[in-house]
Parts: sequence; structure tokens; C-alpha cells
Amino acid sequence: MNIFTRAFKNITHQPFKSLAIFLVIAVLGTFLFAFMIIASSLDNIEAEFYKRSGNEYTIKALGDGDFKDDKALLKYLDLYDDFFSYYDIRFIDYVYNTSLESSYAKITSTSQSVIYETNTDLIKLVSGREFLKEELDEGLDVIIIRKDLAFNLEVGDTVKMDLGQGEKDYQIVGIFEYDQSQGRDLDNDVDIFTPYETLMKEYDEETPPSLWSLYIKAASKEDNAKIYPELYDSEEPALENYRVSSTLAVYEKIAEPLKAFNSLSKIISYIALTLVIIILSVLTFLFVKERRYEFGVLLAMGETKLKIVVLAVLELLIISVFAFLLSLLLSYVFAFFYSDYLINASLSANVSYEIGSLKLEDLTDLYQINISMILYLKMLMTLLLSIAIASILPTIYITNLKIRKLLI
Repeated sequence: MNIFTRAFKNITHQPFKSLAIFLVIAVLGTFLFAFMIIASSLDNIEAEFYKRSGNEYTIKALGDGDFKDDKALLKYLDLYDDFFSYYDIRFIDYVYNTSLESSYAKITSTSQSVIYETNTDLIKLVSGREFLKEELDEGLDVIIIRKDLAFNLEVGDTVKMDLGQGEKDYQIVGIFEYDQSQGRDLDNDVDIFTPYETLMKEYDEETPPSLWSLYIKAASKEDNAKIYPELYDSEEPALENYRVSSTLAVYEKIAEPLKAFNSLSKIISYIALTLVIIILSVLTFLFVKERRYEFGVLLAMGETKLKIVVLAVLELLIISVFAFLLSLLLSYVFAFFYSDYLINASLSANVSYEIGSLKLEDLTDLYQINISMILYLKMLMTLLLSIAIASILPTIYITNLKIRKLLI
């Protein structure tokens, strides 16, 4: 009879003892692996956050703004131009004299061919296109207009508007609509986009537009670390009349409960691992001790102590493998429901923040329960380590067995 057959036979001959070890590993293993999965998933949130939202800044004027302040701000930001991968200047004005059905419209400039709102899925083009480089550089008289303001107008049609230097015709190159699922207040949103140079050439120093906002994205995480204190924490005079918001700052505020939960998950994992090792060591030792007469007979029949140790460890390993498979399934289910409940409870207790394309709800979307191959291997190694440590006491006991004492 080979050693594997003997191991299986010994397990089935001691069903209650084998079941006890199985349940210890399965139950404590479920908690151990569940919180390992949770901690691993929480560690991935920050990386996924940077992929989705990048390192964005929004700078908005406090009050009505002042064109001199605006120019000082733009001059200051020029110092950090090398760190920006996206830099959109937004001036805003209100157009009262138009050929549209509504005589009032909110117009803003953009300095980018890809509009910030389309890039972040806040709006979508229903027809036409965004601005061409030539239109942006030369300040051509083109606009992208909101669908419910355009009514029956189509791409290629013209709209008469007075932006300050008299009424002119502006050609529609695109028509957009806001994503209703974003839950935005449409009364405060833009009706018309036009190139930055197009809007600025209609003004002079006496009647300038107001800086509405600047959208900035750092070129990399490393560049963000350099400009973050300069923009977000700076007391630079050029920034004193503006509010600077950062996705990183928002993340730090709303992710605080997640970080606490992550720390708690790791602590619980260590506690569960310690309990697995202690309880498994004690149970295995007691069960081996109860079989001392059986081992004495085997030794008397010529079996080596090494072979008996291997047999005892193999029995524990076989039971552990089945318990491991069950605990993997249970831990995934437990991690999914428990973490979902705690994360939603933690975040819902906080004020709803929003900056650029990032909202409070986005963090819960970023949290996904996934078990990578590395995590599988980590859990398997944790199990094997537990078995190895739990086998120390039984091994010492078996190697110190004396046949004479056992058989007297």
C-alpha cells in the first residue's frame, strides 16, 4: 500500500478528527483569504483612480473675477507649462443678441481640439465634430452648440451672435447634448463652445470676458507631485482670487474611510493567520499524540520515523487542500458582500465631492473584487506556510517517540 493510499485510509478512519481539522482550516481560511482579497482590491483603487481620472486640476475665479488677475494667473501658470499634458483656458460670457429661438445663451471658450467635457464623458456630440487646429489657432468664427438650443439648426448652418464687437455669423460645426445620467444642473451649464482666440478677439481691455475655469492635467504622476504643492497648497498672489481643486486632494478626502478599511483588513488577515497556525498546530499535535500507540506499532514493524512524519504531514496536507478550495469560494463571496456593504456605508457618510470627471460614486466603481494569479499564489503559499508551521510540534513529538515506553 503506497503512502497516499494509507493517508486517505487514515483520514477516512478518523472522520470526526479529520472533519475538525477541515472545518478549522475552512472557517479561519475563509476569513483569512477574504480579508487578503479585500486588502489587495483596496490597494488597486489608487492605481485605477490615476488611470481613470489622471492628475486633474480645476481653477475657478472667486466672485466675478478681474481681467488683470486673470492675466497674472495665466502668466504664473506658464512657468509650469512643461508639466501639463492638457491645459484648457475657459473664458465665459453671456450672449443676449442671437438669432436663436432663445435670445440668451452662455458661451465659453476652449483652447483644445478635444473639449474637456467630451473627454470626460460629460457631454457627447450628436452630430458634427470638435474644433480643428486651424480653427483654434486662427480664431475662426465657428461654434459647437447645445442640441436643445439649436432646435432645427444643423451642422453647417450659421447663427448670428454679438460677442462685443458687433453682430457676426458663426458657423455650427458640432451639436452636443449633456449626459443626463451625470445628474448635472443644466441651467448652470454651457450652451455654446467657441475657440479661445475667437472669443478673445471680440474683446478689449475695457470689456474683457471673465475667466470661468482652467482645466489642467499633469503629464505624469511624477509631474503631479511637483506641481501639486505649487497649485493646491500655494499662497502665490496670482492664485489668491481663485479656487484650486485637485482630483488628488478629493481622492485623499473621500478615500480616507477606504484606507482605514484597508488597514483593518490587513490587521484581520494577520490575526486570522495567527489563529490558523495556533489552532492547527494544537489540533494536529493532539491528534498525533492520540495515535502514539499506532505509531509505536509501526515503528516496531520497521517503519522509520521519517516515513511516519511524512504520513502525518501528508494527511494534514490532503485535508488542507480540500479545505483550501472551499475557503477560496466562501472567501470570495464573503469579500464581495461584506466589502460592498462597508464601502458604501463608509462613503455615504461623507459629503459628496466632485471635481472634473471624478465623483464620490466613482470610487465605489473603481473597487472591484478580483483575484489575480499573484494573489492566488500568495494565498496558496500562506496555506503551505501554515501547514509547515503546524507540522513542527507533531514532527518533534514523533521523532522523540520511544518504542519501549509505548509498548510497555
